[in-house]
Amino acid sequence: PSPHLRRRLHVSRRAASAAPLGADRPPVTLPRVWHAEVPAGDLGERIIVVGDVHGCLDELRDLLERCGYRPGRDTVVLAGDLVNKGPKSALVVRFAREEGLLAVRGNHDEAALYAKHRVSYYADTPPPDSYAY
Repeated sequence: PSPHLRRRLHVSRRAASAAPLGADRPPVTLPRVWHAEVPAGDLGERIIVVGDVHGCLDELRDLLERCGYRPGRDTVVLAGDLVNKGPKSALVVRFAREEGLLAVRGNHDEAALYAKHRVSYYADTPPPDSYAY
Protein backbone atom coordinates (compact mmCIF):
# COMPACT_ATOMS: atom_id res chain seq x y z
CA PRO A 1 0.00 0.00 0.00
CA SER A 2 1.01 3.58 -0.51
CA PRO A 3 2.59 5.41 2.44
CA HIS A 4 -0.47 7.59 3.09
CA LEU A 5 -2.69 4.52 3.53
CA ARG A 6 -0.50 2.74 6.08
CA ARG A 7 -1.34 3.14 9.74
CA ARG A 8 0.98 5.66 11.31
CA LEU A 9 0.95 6.81 14.89
CA HIS A 10 2.74 9.95 15.84
CA VAL A 11 3.06 11.03 19.43
CA SER A 12 3.70 14.63 20.32
CA ARG A 13 3.82 16.56 23.54
CA ARG A 14 1.98 19.87 23.70
CA ALA A 15 2.49 22.43 26.37
CA ALA A 16 -0.01 25.16 27.01
CA SER A 17 1.27 28.67 26.64
CA ALA A 18 0.86 31.33 29.29
CA ALA A 19 -1.88 30.70 31.81
CA PRO A 20 -4.97 32.78 31.04
CA LEU A 21 -5.59 33.81 34.66
CA GLY A 22 -2.26 35.49 35.28
CA ALA A 23 1.46 35.30 34.77
CA ASP A 24 1.99 33.93 38.30
CA ARG A 25 0.62 30.57 37.20
CA PRO A 26 2.98 28.22 35.38
CA PRO A 27 2.05 26.65 32.04
CA VAL A 28 0.46 23.22 32.18
CA THR A 29 1.73 20.29 30.15
CA LEU A 30 -1.24 18.56 28.58
CA PRO A 31 -1.46 14.82 27.91
CA ARG A 32 0.03 13.23 24.82
CA VAL A 33 -1.85 13.77 21.60
CA TRP A 34 -2.20 10.72 19.36
CA HIS A 35 -2.50 11.22 15.63
CA ALA A 36 -3.55 8.28 13.51
CA GLU A 37 -4.01 7.72 9.84
CA VAL A 38 -6.47 4.90 9.31
CA PRO A 39 -6.13 2.82 6.14
CA ALA A 40 -9.02 3.31 3.76
CA GLY A 41 -9.87 -0.40 3.98
CA ASP A 42 -10.36 -0.13 7.76
CA LEU A 43 -12.97 2.61 7.59
CA GLY A 44 -15.97 0.38 7.05
CA GLU A 45 -18.85 0.84 4.66
CA ARG A 46 -19.83 4.35 5.76
CA ILE A 47 -18.20 7.25 7.56
CA ILE A 48 -20.52 9.19 9.85
CA VAL A 49 -19.16 12.56 11.00
CA VAL A 50 -20.74 14.27 14.00
CA GLY A 51 -19.59 17.61 15.37
CA ASP A 52 -20.19 19.55 18.57
CA VAL A 53 -21.68 16.85 20.79
CA HIS A 54 -20.99 19.04 23.87
CA GLY A 55 -21.80 16.38 26.45
CA CYS A 56 -25.20 15.46 24.99
CA LEU A 57 -24.96 11.66 25.09
CA ASP A 58 -28.67 10.94 24.64
CA GLU A 59 -28.83 13.14 21.56
CA LEU A 60 -25.67 11.52 20.14
CA ARG A 61 -27.14 8.04 20.59
CA ASP A 62 -30.42 9.19 19.03
CA LEU A 63 -28.59 10.69 16.06
CA LEU A 64 -26.57 7.52 15.50
CA GLU A 65 -29.73 5.45 15.69
CA ARG A 66 -31.45 7.70 13.12
CA CYS A 67 -28.40 7.31 10.85
CA GLY A 68 -28.71 3.56 11.13
CA TYR A 69 -25.25 3.31 12.70
CA ARG A 70 -23.93 -0.26 12.57
CA PRO A 71 -21.01 -0.89 14.96
CA GLY A 72 -18.24 -2.80 13.24
CA ARG A 73 -19.51 -1.81 9.78
CA ASP A 74 -19.57 2.00 10.02
CA THR A 75 -16.94 4.43 11.23
CA VAL A 76 -17.99 7.39 13.39
CA VAL A 77 -15.78 10.45 13.58
CA LEU A 78 -16.56 12.97 16.31
CA ALA A 79 -15.34 16.28 14.92
CA GLY A 80 -14.42 18.10 18.10
CA ASP A 81 -16.15 19.46 21.19
CA LEU A 82 -17.23 16.19 22.78
CA VAL A 83 -17.49 17.86 26.21
CA ASN A 84 -18.86 20.93 28.02
CA LYS A 85 -22.28 22.56 27.97
CA GLY A 86 -24.32 19.31 28.10
CA PRO A 87 -25.00 17.17 31.18
CA LYS A 88 -23.03 14.03 30.28
CA SER A 89 -19.56 15.05 29.12
CA ALA A 90 -17.73 12.20 30.85
CA LEU A 91 -20.25 9.67 29.55
CA VAL A 92 -19.79 10.93 25.99
CA VAL A 93 -16.04 10.32 26.27
CA ARG A 94 -16.64 6.87 27.80
CA PHE A 95 -19.14 5.98 25.05
CA ALA A 96 -16.71 7.10 22.34
CA ARG A 97 -13.91 5.01 23.81
CA GLU A 98 -16.07 1.91 24.38
CA GLU A 99 -17.52 2.09 20.85
CA GLY A 100 -14.11 2.75 19.27
CA LEU A 101 -15.23 6.03 17.70
CA LEU A 102 -12.60 8.29 16.17
CA ALA A 103 -12.38 11.86 17.43
CA VAL A 104 -10.71 15.17 16.84
CA ARG A 105 -9.99 17.30 19.90
CA GLY A 106 -11.90 20.57 19.80
CA ASN A 107 -11.40 23.80 21.71
CA HIS A 108 -13.86 22.78 24.46
CA ASP A 109 -12.08 19.44 24.88
CA GLU A 110 -8.76 21.28 25.09
CA ALA A 111 -10.17 23.66 27.72
CA ALA A 112 -11.50 20.76 29.82
CA LEU A 113 -8.13 18.98 29.72
CA TYR A 114 -6.36 22.19 30.61
CA ALA A 115 -8.71 22.80 33.57
CA LYS A 116 -8.35 19.23 34.85
CA HIS A 117 -4.58 19.47 34.93
CA ARG A 118 -4.62 22.86 36.60
CA VAL A 119 -7.02 21.82 39.37
CA SER A 120 -4.55 19.49 41.05
CA TYR A 121 -1.87 22.21 41.07
CA TYR A 122 -4.17 24.83 42.61
CA ALA A 123 -6.42 22.58 44.70
CA ASP A 124 -5.59 24.48 47.90
CA THR A 125 -6.00 27.93 46.35
CA PRO A 126 -9.42 29.55 46.86
CA PRO A 127 -11.18 30.81 43.73
CA PRO A 128 -11.01 34.52 42.94
CA ASP A 129 -13.74 36.79 44.32
CA SER A 130 -15.13 37.18 40.82
CA TYR A 131 -16.30 33.53 41.02
CA ALA A 132 -18.37 34.13 44.17
CA TYR A 133 -22.12 33.56 43.82
